[in-house]
Amino acid sequence: MIPPPRLLTRGSCRENAAYFKKFVAGFAQPEHNLAAGSTSATSPLATASQDRSTYREQEEGVNQNPLVIAVLVVVVIIVIAVALLATRKRRSQKLRERFGPEYDRVLKREGDVRSAEGVLQFREKRREQFKLRALAPNDKSRYEQSWREVQAQFVDDPKGAVAIADSLVIEVMRARGYPMGDFEQRAADISVDHPVMVEDYRGAHDIALRHSRGQASTEDLRRAMVLYRSLFDELLDGRQIERKGA
Repeated sequence: MIPPPRLLTRGSCRENAAYFKKFVAGFAQPEHNLAAGSTSATSPLATASQDRSTYREQEEGVNQNPLVIAVLVVVVIIVIAVALLATRKRRSQKLRERFGPEYDRVLKREGDVRSAEGVLQFREKRREQFKLRALAPNDKSRYEQSWREVQAQFVDDPKGAVAIADSLVIEVMRARGYPMGDFEQRAADISVDHPVMVEDYRGAHDIALRHSRGQASTEDLRRAMVLYRSLFDELLDGRQIERKGA
């Protein structure tokens, strides 16, 4: 509290000095109280400002959530796409290794990788249903003797020998457990286990057809016999079946 002013008297200097200090302290005390009151009064404003700052941070976080989700979705899509491409590449490589030249032939016919590989995969699934078996030693010897007889017949009757050779190959296929169908189905069936020799089978069959139209020479028929023999020997051997565990 500010003391009331008074006129300085001729009193002692000590009294006048003490009064002056009390007078000055009276002015300083309200400033101190005002400052304290000001601090107390601004506290709610500071709290409100802090709340607004926190709200803005939360709002910014909410606004960023859709962006984060979008980025994650894009990343997942990219990962899935890369995985699918890798899987397709491995599948293509596996089919190429298994079917060899037959892969290229089917691809050329279908004109599309996906369609061609679908055809080859269907052949694999169909082949899994076959119960193939190796020939008994006696049967194997009998077929080998039949082939020697056909080969000897070629000298006098090339056309007849080629027809018998074709029938002999079909007979061995049936004995091994392959289902019988038309030529294209038989070729598709054996292509799974004999992807190289099936080309010889197609070549020999094509020569036989051309000869029936008068478009193949005796030398062509001789080549047909060689091609039939390649598949015939492999069917008799049976190593392909053992290797695949059929």
